[in-house]
Amino acid sequence: QLRDGHKALEHLCDRLNVEPYGTTGDGQFTVQPSECLGACADAPVMLVNDRQMLSFMSPQRLDELVDTLKAQA
Repeated sequence: QLRDGHKALEHLCDRLNVEPYGTTGDGQFTVQPSECLGACADAPVMLVNDRQMLSFMSPQRLDELVDTLKAQA
């Protein structure tokens, strides 16, 4: 919730057209809200595929990430 983490979640869900805990129709993305990831100074942060933690996830960075992941599919 630090540094508008809830807004980042809303943006990502809107971009992917899913609700929190939902999966996109093509099965490529599932969005799960998380508890603290222990990186307050880098908020908002997210964990991708339970492996890679990304910091400072603004709407622009979220859009870039989604585009990159879609291109890799």
